Amino acid sequence: MIEVKGDGLASQGKEALQSETTDGAVERGVDKGNVAVDAPKDGADDKADTGLADTAGKADKVSAKQAAKEKLEKELDRDKDKSFAEPVIGYLLGRCAEDEGLSQDVVQEHKTWKKCIDYIYEQAREQAVGNKAAIRDDVVYEWAMDYYHKDDKAEEEEKARKEAERKEKQKKAAAGRAAKAKKKTSKAVTAPEKKADAKKEQPKPKKNNSDMHGQLDMFSMMGM
Repeated sequence: MIEVKGDGLASQGKEALQSETTDGAVERGVDKGNVAVDAPKDGADDKADTGLADTAGKADKVSAKQAAKEKLEKELDRDKDKSFAEPVIGYLLGRCAEDEGLSQDVVQEHKTWKKCIDYIYEQAREQAVGNKAAIRDDVVYEWAMDYYHKDDKAEEEEKARKEAERKEKQKKAAAGRAAKAKKKTSKAVTAPEKKADAKKEQPKPKKNNSDMHGQLDMFSMMGM
């Protein structure tokens, strides 16, 4: 059946449409594009677009989970304390495979396994009695999850800015100390040279016999 739009016809058979002999009927049915065969096509396009969107969404999820997996595995490989890293990162890998939100949190650039460890130790110290703290594994896993879910991007950026300023001040201070030390060394080398020059005595002029002409040689007269 072919449905026609806007002409007051609910439906017509193919044969009935072809039996129209007037130009107006043919024009109305075909040339004006009123045949409802376009409607299913539009619907098919919508379904195709939806399918592409779903596929893209699945691809994003797969890529986020894969990226989180690769990041955590690399950090585990670099960590020297495998006895602590393996169970915690292993737990995170399992959760990332199931949780898209966690995967997206893990792949953030400012989130690292080292910072996760620092966060866990910080939480443990708050519960420590004296210098000891006994924490259950499930609590440690929860703290690891809390770290990655924590919205601390602004905080980390501020820390990075302050750290950069601190390093720049240290660099300038070190350069200033080096310049002063160089200047002091230069003065220390120059001063002894000047003193050595000052100590050098000018040679006394030798007396010439001609200078003693007409003068008494007291030593000769005394038989000396």
